[in-house]
Amino acid sequence: MAKASTEDYRQLKITDIAKYPTGSVITARWTRGGIEQAAIRSYRATENRLILDYRINGEARTYPVKLLHTPCNYGGSRLWFECPQCRHRVGVLYSGRVFVCRHCKNLNYPSTRQPAAYNAIDKARRLLAKIDPLDTGIPRRPKGMHHQTYERIYRQWLAAEEKADELVSKKLGILGRRLDNLKPQTAAKK
Repeated sequence: MAKASTEDYRQLKITDIAKYPTGSVITARWTRGGIEQAAIRSYRATENRLILDYRINGEARTYPVKLLHTPCNYGGSRLWFECPQCRHRVGVLYSGRVFVCRHCKNLNYPSTRQPAAYNAIDKARRLLAKIDPLDTGIPRRPKGMHHQTYERIYRQWLAAEEKADELVSKKLGILGRRLDNLKPQTAAKK
């Protein structure tokens, strides 16, 4: 059985919580087709603690989640959750009896389920977007980008395109062989 994906669970993101000052009551709602499926109320009790309050399967759950701060290079700080189970610093907690990190829930990102060819194509597209932001199809160095940076990204893009082409060709070759194997059987039945 394949691992569950992070897409399969409701997410509580620190970026949504960080917007609110201490003392705020925050409500997160999850909807499907415009109908509310779940809601969680949280209270940012202190600078370092968030109180989660919700119901799951009719059971009321209320417990604190520790908030951690890390300094940023140019001043200020970044806010993180501390996973209630493993105590690791994380940016997203996933739903269940207790909101925990993806490692504790044993979740994969959706991209790990994709065939390698799709990942290679996605990588090539991301690199091309850096050197061809207007999507002209002709990658020219964007104004303000250093020549060395452009050359590096351009080489990475060419390598990613080559890898994607190789993986797609391999997949098409496998499909072609499967089709070739099917042809004699259908001809023999006539």
